[in-house]
Amino acid sequence: MIIPKNGRISISATIVTTFVGLVIVMLGSVLSVSYFASLRNTLDLVSELATQSSTFVTDELREYLDPVAEQAKWTADLLANGRFDPADNRDVENLLLGALAATSQVTVLAYISANKQTFQAYRGEPGESWRLDSSPPADPEFTEKMLQAGREQEDGFWNKVFFSERSQKSYISFVRPVWRGGEFFGVVLAAVSLNKLSEIVSDISDKHRGTVFVLAGQNQVIAHPNLISDHPELSKESPTVGIDRVGDPVLAEFWAAESYPEAVAEEFENLVLKQNKVGGQDYVFSHVWIEGYAKSPWIIGQHLDAKSAEASFRSLWDSLIVSLLILILAIGLSIYFGRKIARPIKAASAGTARIAELEISEVEELPRSRIAELDAQAQSFNAMLGALRWFQTYVPRSLVRRLIGRGEQAIASKERELTILFTDLVGFTNTSENMSAQETAELLNHHFALLAKCVETEEGTIDKFIGDALMAFWGAPDPQPDHADRAVRAACEMALLMQQDNDSRRRSGIPPIRMRVGLHSGPAVVGNIGAPERMNYTVVGDTVNTAQRMEGLGKEVAPEAEVAVLASASVIKAMTLHTKSELAGAFEVKGKTEPVQVYQLLPDG
Repeated sequence: MIIPKNGRISISATIVTTFVGLVIVMLGSVLSVSYFASLRNTLDLVSELATQSSTFVTDELREYLDPVAEQAKWTADLLANGRFDPADNRDVENLLLGALAATSQVTVLAYISANKQTFQAYRGEPGESWRLDSSPPADPEFTEKMLQAGREQEDGFWNKVFFSERSQKSYISFVRPVWRGGEFFGVVLAAVSLNKLSEIVSDISDKHRGTVFVLAGQNQVIAHPNLISDHPELSKESPTVGIDRVGDPVLAEFWAAESYPEAVAEEFENLVLKQNKVGGQDYVFSHVWIEGYAKSPWIIGQHLDAKSAEASFRSLWDSLIVSLLILILAIGLSIYFGRKIARPIKAASAGTARIAELEISEVEELPRSRIAELDAQAQSFNAMLGALRWFQTYVPRSLVRRLIGRGEQAIASKERELTILFTDLVGFTNTSENMSAQETAELLNHHFALLAKCVETEEGTIDKFIGDALMAFWGAPDPQPDHADRAVRAACEMALLMQQDNDSRRRSGIPPIRMRVGLHSGPAVVGNIGAPERMNYTVVGDTVNTAQRMEGLGKEVAPEAEVAVLASASVIKAMTLHTKSELAGAFEVKGKTEPVQVYQLLPDG
């Protein structure tokens, strides 16, 4: 890669070089350790055993359970077509005993009539069968559920696993409704104990050098060699045993095992291969799904000792470790370069967000970069930031933020009820004659900083500074029904701060300065006013002129006061504060045909 004379590297060249290099390193390394060859060998070895076992178990279960469903259907059909009378107890009992004897897989065959009378035939020791006389249901709730399900189903269905308190065993059953001429007579139920299913998987486990099991969902065991005998934890509420309670520590880690890559495992249809280490020993896991015996498919699984595949596993494990190290290296490099490239971009984004909030003073300049595009971005951003810092000196930040928040309708000229405030320093022209330009600017800046703080505290808008005077207003751009109260509070705070500032001046041997404040409330036009290239958000109208006259009357009402705050009657009428005030009298005001009642506010302190 050629580096330009200025030492800046293009961002596109940096990204391409970095990621192309990473891809070459990763591909070359993975191919060099023959990862896929090791994986193929391992899968070939374990898949043969797993496929044989899974296919055999699936076939065995279907051969065992399907006749159970057929027997329930056949028995229900005999009752439905009149060959046996559902209302004749003896007929029903004979039918159940004969059907039970003909189907060795069935453990219990029962008929529940629509009036909840139950007939049951049980299988005892091999070659023996007997019946129980008709009796009230041992479990009324279960009986009602079976009848309700039979009324809603035209065909048979496999019922979920249930526990019989009479036999203290769990069963999987097939239920078939009995209908004749549109009338519901009851249901036939053919059940197989889970102990019998466990005997089947136990026999298969012995033949295939592993442990075979059947799960309903992820955690409930339907069949397992350890469940040939009754389990003490079985109950009506828990008709199956949890995967961690069956007494098989390897099975308990079944779902913690890591799957082989899907792209390879998919070659073995409906088969999932996994591996895990339990108690220091490697095990291979496999499972498939079998449908038709519950709402959700059962899982037929197997785990076996991986000693026979130890060499292949070791080769596969070595390949995985090398690949993992390469991947970690690639990720580390990607993160490093990604962060290095993204850091100035994020800083620019964060700075732009602060600028959008007009928090320009809190934005830091971007550092220079060796990447040409990022360096150009930093220089442009810093130049913009410098210009905005100058710009915010001349534009009221609080006003701009409020105008942005209210949208373009806020700057449209309209008449609003406002309170206008004017301030002016008394005799400032004479005072400044003996001061340098720097001293004059410092005095005014300090003075206006005090006044601006009072205006902003009351969420007012500073219209302009006129020499040593300040103009502010309340009631726009945000509606402020209490605009008079806000303006009066700001004026009183100005008076208090001026008194404190004068006290400080006296202690320093500097003469105090005097100020007049005028307030007036009334209608005024507010909005953008000016030339297209130089607009001001300002107020105009008679209310503005009158407020300025109020300030000027201070020389007549309180000529010797350090701070004189005068307000018109409209302000006093609009305010709700209990600020002390005195009627100064009625005064002729230029532009008014009638005298204006003027009050002098007497701020505390």
